[in-house]
Amino acid sequence: MRRAQLAGIVLVQLVLLVAALVSELAVPKVAALLVAGAVIIAAVIVLLLRSLPMVLILTYYVALGFYYVVAMDPNDPLLGALIPLTAWTVILPIMLRPGIWPILVSGMLAATPAALIVVAHPTWDRAVLSASLITNLILIVNAAIFIFFLRGIAGSLDRQKKAAIEEEARVVRRRTSKEMAAEYVRVLHDTIVNTFGALAREQPQGTNTEEGQERCRRDLERIRNFQRSTAAGRQARPSLTDLDRIGLPVRWTGMSGDDLRRFQALLPVPVLDALCGCASEAVRNATKHSGADHVIVDAQYIDDELRVKISDDGCGFDRASIDERGIAESIVARGELQGLAVALDAAIGEGTTVQLSCSLSPPTEAAAPSGEVRPLGHFTRKMSIAWALHAIAIGISLEIVSPGEPSLATYLLLGALLAFAGASWSSSRFDRLLPVWQIALMLVAIPAANWCALESVGYGNDAPYLFPAVSLTVLPVLIHASGRTFSSFFLAVGVQVASMLILGMGVVDTSRYAEILLLEAPTVALLAMWFILLRKFRSIEVEIAHAQKTMDRAMREAAAHEAATEVQMQWSASGLHGSLELLQEIAAGVISPDDPETRRRCGDEETFLRQISALSQTATLMSRWFALALADARRRQIEFELHAEDAQIDDPQAADELGHLVLDCIAASPEKSAMRVTVLQRVRTVRMLIVTRRDGDLADRVDVEGRGSLRVTIERLQDHILVDATWRRSAATSPHSGWRISASPTER
Repeated sequence: MRRAQLAGIVLVQLVLLVAALVSELAVPKVAALLVAGAVIIAAVIVLLLRSLPMVLILTYYVALGFYYVVAMDPNDPLLGALIPLTAWTVILPIMLRPGIWPILVSGMLAATPAALIVVAHPTWDRAVLSASLITNLILIVNAAIFIFFLRGIAGSLDRQKKAAIEEEARVVRRRTSKEMAAEYVRVLHDTIVNTFGALAREQPQGTNTEEGQERCRRDLERIRNFQRSTAAGRQARPSLTDLDRIGLPVRWTGMSGDDLRRFQALLPVPVLDALCGCASEAVRNATKHSGADHVIVDAQYIDDELRVKISDDGCGFDRASIDERGIAESIVARGELQGLAVALDAAIGEGTTVQLSCSLSPPTEAAAPSGEVRPLGHFTRKMSIAWALHAIAIGISLEIVSPGEPSLATYLLLGALLAFAGASWSSSRFDRLLPVWQIALMLVAIPAANWCALESVGYGNDAPYLFPAVSLTVLPVLIHASGRTFSSFFLAVGVQVASMLILGMGVVDTSRYAEILLLEAPTVALLAMWFILLRKFRSIEVEIAHAQKTMDRAMREAAAHEAATEVQMQWSASGLHGSLELLQEIAAGVISPDDPETRRRCGDEETFLRQISALSQTATLMSRWFALALADARRRQIEFELHAEDAQIDDPQAADELGHLVLDCIAASPEKSAMRVTVLQRVRTVRMLIVTRRDGDLADRVDVEGRGSLRVTIERLQDHILVDATWRRSAATSPHSGWRISASPTER
């Protein structure tokens, strides 16, 4: 807006120069050229040197004072253009700066032209003095109201944008955390969980010592590679060609090598991750369970889809009698999460086939509704309606204080502007565009509005004031308010200028025709200002769109890195290092996988990891604390049972205080005791109940004070102790499905 106003100063100066050249002056007319040149030079200095706009503004006000002093006849075109254009520019301090001081400065500027008229032209009619004062003061009042609401609209837009960015960041982080946690669980399930289960149950594939050690080495390497890749942000793109190094020998049919790499390069990284992960797990399953000596990977490009089929001629399985939880999680769920079509075909004695399909075309955006407008469309509509109300308020104010006879043309113009402003606001609500019939009606109304404006000032016979000039900008601005392009605005401006020329041709007196053209000059200057302002909004929209894309990319990368860090912290806290140490001991031959004690330890680790995996799926801030609690309870041989309902706790302070309380209760409980924790979440309250047997000194050792926002009470029952903790929040979180985790050592 500031740039538009400064550009408007130059346009106003050019209008005043033309008016001065056709009017009588007290000095040679070359002086008007010099004054206009000084204003233009100041504008160039401000533009090129990026100096303070005050240089241009002060030069412009000095030029206005010059014109008031050198004007000779109040009926000349110079004064007819000078009074409304002065009124438009005395509000510059209000438009450029917030606060009460700009209003006071504008008031002093409004009084200056009246003082110059009194000093330099004491014989002029006092109507000229009153017209100048009234026009300036009314415009100052309306400008102050206008800019107040305009800045309120801008502030509301900024607050809404900030809130939307914060909410989107929370959504992206929550979704990414859940995806990362799910991927971590899949990798663990595909490796050490299955390996520990096979070794613990003495399955045929795990009884051979060398095969068991080799399997542990592969799992250990994969886990460490996965941890390194997630910590680095997973920037390296996987490839289907890596299937050769996973397990059984691969026989390729269809595409392979560079041909396959070219096609998979068209896929987004998350989709390619899912595709390679599903295909790798299919090869691993064939290696572990099929008994085949190779797998066949067939990659085809069909109907704009990349289709990858992994098949073996092994023993197969009966889908009705085999628990497919591993397949459902590691292949089907992983693929469908990224939009892959997954098909599984298996039968006893006929092998197994997994087919993965994904589209190579980028996802098409949903068709935008007919009413959708630009990102700043809502703001420009409000500003345009505010401008219409601003012009109407000026007209009503001038009619109230005008000493002349009431003008029917003025009332018609005010009523038409008010009707079109209301209709435009009603039609463009909910991000809709103005209907074509309404735009056409406004275009037809522009010549009628010009006629009413000229009639209201008697075709230039009455002392002109600002309202006709301002009012004639309203319809073109309203037409642009809900348009995607400038075409409708340019059409309206063309109709505006052409209709004014046609109306002026009906005037026989050439001097009056020049007056009519000068009455149109402020309108053209204002429309030029609006064009600069609206074009600047278009460039701002482009900048916003580019910044939004950059912000989204950075936000997603940050969310992925943060999610990976949180998941790794959670697994580290849960005691995963113990499982990795056991895997390392088996892989290095320190202990034998055939040893009964080793199988028992493998069974315990498998049970514990499955419990932690179930806990990780919730991806809440409490997961890390619950993982710590499970690990600590396991170490102290405490029978720990956890129940949670609506456990999507997003407040870090609540998670920290509740988590510390659970750990403190475990530390205060005697070994080989029992504890039950229940978490209940409501709209604004999180409540945690901890029940333990009354065979220890937990009630005396747990400090109920100094818990921050957590309110803790302890009750001693007959055989149990109840710890009741309540956290009341200021904002609600979305509900999450309940889950139950049991970590009882006696159940292993």
